[in-house]
Amino acid sequence: MSKNILFVGAFNSRKTKNLIGGQLFACESLLESYLSQKYNFIKLCTSQRSIPPPNILIRIFDALIRILTLLKILMLNKIDIVLAFTTSGFGFIEKGLMIIICKKFNIKTILFPRSGLMVNDMKNSNFQNYLKYVLKSTNVLITQGESWLDFYKKYNNNNNTIIKVQQNWINHKKYRFINRKFDKKELNILFLGWITDEKGVFDLLLVFKAIIQKTQGFTLNLLVAGMGRDYILLKNKIEVFKLRNRVNLLGWVNGEDKLKLLQMTDIYVCPSYFEGLPNSLLESMASGIPSISTNVGSISDVISHGHNGFLYDPGDNNKLESLLFNLINDIDLREKFSKNSVSHINSNNTIKIASEMMDNIFCKI
Repeated sequence: MSKNILFVGAFNSRKTKNLIGGQLFACESLLESYLSQKYNFIKLCTSQRSIPPPNILIRIFDALIRILTLLKILMLNKIDIVLAFTTSGFGFIEKGLMIIICKKFNIKTILFPRSGLMVNDMKNSNFQNYLKYVLKSTNVLITQGESWLDFYKKYNNNNNTIIKVQQNWINHKKYRFINRKFDKKELNILFLGWITDEKGVFDLLLVFKAIIQKTQGFTLNLLVAGMGRDYILLKNKIEVFKLRNRVNLLGWVNGEDKLKLLQMTDIYVCPSYFEGLPNSLLESMASGIPSISTNVGSISDVISHGHNGFLYDPGDNNKLESLLFNLINDIDLREKFSKNSVSHINSNNTIKIASEMMDNIFCKI
C-alpha cells in the first residue's frame, strides 16, 4: 500500500497572477515526476495570495486558516509523512509550527528550507531557539548545499535530525541551446530576479556604467528581467546615469519568452547579497551562459571559481568589474565556462536526481 504524503508547499491554488519562482517549480515538478505514481500526495498550498505579499495581518489570518486546514487533514486522513517546503521569516514560523503539530500526531516529518535570508533570521536569538525547537520535531532536514548543511548543523542539538543535501533542480532539457556563439561583438549581460537592493542589482548597474566606458571593441547591453519594490528607483538611476539606450527593463519573463531571453544572453550575473541556490543561476548555466555570482548560500556548490564561472564577495564592485571585464574580452574563457556549466547541471541538478533522492528518503524514513 502506498504511503500518504502531506505535501506543504507552493502550488498556486488561488491562480495568483505572476506568482513565479523556484519554490513553485520545485513543488510542481516533484508532483509531475514518477513519485506521484508511487505515493499518494495530499497538497496543502501555502502560496501567497498576492505579489508582493500582503500586510502581516492578512498573512497571519491566512496562516491560521492553513493551520486549521492542516488539523482537518490530519484528523480525516492517515498521513504517513509530511514534506514541508519553507522560506524564511514568517514563512518558516508557520511551517515550523506545522512540523511541530504533525510530530504530535506521530507523523514522520521532512523540512526543506529554501531561502538565503535564513542567515538574517539567525541574528535573532529567539529565532535561533525556535529553529532548534522545530528541529527536535523534524526527522529529516533537506538543505540546498554543503554550506547550508554546515549552517544548520549548528542548531541541530544532540543530532536529533538527519540532515541531507539536495541542490535545486530544473528541467535541464528545456535549456539545451545549439550553436551558442562566442565571437559576437554585441554582448547581452543578464540580471534575472527580484529588483531589490539586497539582490545587488544597483551594484551591477554601477559596474555596468563603469565597464562600458573602458571596454573597446564590444557593444554591451544590460538586460534586467524581474520586478520588485525598488523597480522605480532602478528606473530613475538608469535615467540619471544616461543609460536608457543600454539598459532594458523587461519585467518578469516566463515560459518561451524566458527561453528566448536566455538564448540571446551572453553573460549572466548574480550580484545578490543573500541566496539559497537560485534557479535563475541554474537555468543560465544549463543554457550554457558563462556566469559570475556572489559567493553566498550554496552557490559555491555549483560554481567552481575559474572552472565553470567566477565567484566574488557581495558588494565588492571592483572585483565584479574586473571579472566581468575579463569574461567580456576572453572568448575562450566564455566557451570553457559554458561547456563546464552545462556538464555540471546535467550531472547534479535534474528533476530525475531530485526525485530519486526524495524517493530514497520516503522509503527509509
